[in-house]
Amino acid sequence: MRCLGSGSYGDVFEGMFISENGQKVDCAVKRLSMEVVGDALDKISNEIELMVMVDHENLLKAYTHEITEEFIYIALERCDTDLKKILDMIQVIGHEQEAARIIGMILQAMTELQRMNIVHRDLKPENVLFRGGAGGQLKICDFGCAKQMSEGQESTSTKMVEGVGSIAYAAPEFKFDKSGYTPKSEMWSIGIMLVEMLFGHHEMQMVLKDVRTANNKKAPFQLVLPEEPAISPDCTDVLVNLLQVDPEKRMSLEQLIVHKFLNTDAVDEGAIEFKHLQAGISEQK
Repeated sequence: MRCLGSGSYGDVFEGMFISENGQKVDCAVKRLSMEVVGDALDKISNEIELMVMVDHENLLKAYTHEITEEFIYIALERCDTDLKKILDMIQVIGHEQEAARIIGMILQAMTELQRMNIVHRDLKPENVLFRGGAGGQLKICDFGCAKQMSEGQESTSTKMVEGVGSIAYAAPEFKFDKSGYTPKSEMWSIGIMLVEMLFGHHEMQMVLKDVRTANNKKAPFQLVLPEEPAISPDCTDVLVNLLQVDPEKRMSLEQLIVHKFLNTDAVDEGAIEFKHLQAGISEQK
């Protein structure tokens, strides 16, 4: 098998999954070394359980898995690239409409996770995969940090204290609030990714620096965006409201879904239709 890549726990190979009805599907086989996994076995077992459970076009699906004395094998949907590789290559998305299309597909995934009472907790470009090239189907992957709330807990409001995820895309309350964070922190992650898509990694880092400086000085944080490239007032409004240091003031998933930024004629035939998303959110309330 050809190796597609390597990670901290093992390697990923190209493979073929054969379903119970004999259908053959190209897949990616993640092989994890039990020796390297060690104490992280519970975390990986949780990830496998969630990936087998999810069934949505914008969430990476695990077809099957097998555990031996030496390795854990997981057969996954095969994707071609990820958002980080795309941004490393072209620096910025360049078109506001394309960024809106990507955010729209992320929201579809987040809506389904919210329905299942799951918080991802590690949204970042490396975990935004594409099947069928950069313009293809988006898949959110890596559920190693994800948490499914227990019965009686709300995935939209329950506070968590575990230090998981990637610090560059984590919300300020994750870093500075000892009382914990809620799933609203995921909306900050979406906002930071949108800054990176539109303005580049350097500008994203400048925003994070401004947040740290404001926190150190006990001063209010004010988002300052570059003048170029120019973005629409709707896009500016989304960024300002997603990147609110106070999670109570931060835009919610429901608010972003109905925002003009994602529901404009400018987001044309390549865009996502959001009406069914809005209906799905209403049904959950």
